[in-house]
Amino acid sequence: MSFELAPEEQLMVQAVRELAASPAGRAHWRERALANEFPERLWDALAAAGFLGILVPQEYGGAGLGLREMALLMETLGAEGMALLLMIVSTTMSTIALARHGSPEQKRRYLPGLAQGTTRFCFAITEPNAGSNSFRLETLATRDGDGYRIRGQKYFISGVEQAQHCLLVTRTTPARDVTDKRAGLSLFIVDTDAPGFTKQVQDTALNETERQWTLFFDDVRVPRASLIGDEGAGHRYLFDLLNPERVVSAAIATGLGRYVLGRAVAYTRDRKVFSVP
Repeated sequence: MSFELAPEEQLMVQAVRELAASPAGRAHWRERALANEFPERLWDALAAAGFLGILVPQEYGGAGLGLREMALLMETLGAEGMALLLMIVSTTMSTIALARHGSPEQKRRYLPGLAQGTTRFCFAITEPNAGSNSFRLETLATRDGDGYRIRGQKYFISGVEQAQHCLLVTRTTPARDVTDKRAGLSLFIVDTDAPGFTKQVQDTALNETERQWTLFFDDVRVPRASLIGDEGAGHRYLFDLLNPERVVSAAIATGLGRYVLGRAVAYTRDRKVFSVP
């Protein structure tokens, strides 16, 4: 196996490095992080360069590339000190969910905006009593006419303040009513301005570009068209989302590790103790 970058991949790395050095790059990210605000100029620059559409199929305005290219992008962003959680939950996970399992209408409605950066999703699975163990989720969507009503709570959800939509993992059959705990899970698209949807910021004592939130779903009504794929088949779809999420998260961590190591080495070279380098 060759680990050499292809010419087009080298161009991607170079483009990210040039972006990092621009006014919309690393300095802007740092300024926004210290203010606990999102780096909109960086996001817009990533969109203009086509990076937000890497996983979006070409027929919906994206590049139609794969996880290798996405991981390379994320690693390079981390290595330049510009990691963005929204690129995990929106640009990667939500894009994959819609591209692979969305209805034709869902694809037409959301994928072009995801590629352009104008449509943003957060991803909500973690719960206070379950963590990320999806088999213990308590949030429940129940049938209500031609739609569903959702009740429950999620926490440690990132990117909520930037997102217009939430990719929600919930039960459509209570855990007590299934023998196989994998059964009865479903994925929904919920608008973040829907009646009954409220959010509360969590104090993480960190300077970050994307805050962490607790989400409350109090009889949030969604149409049946908001269901992704088949009701009760969410456990199958989750593997398609969570496996790539692990890959791009590891890529970001690898890049950040290189960035921090580089900063540390530069500091030790310049540091003087008792006037001696």
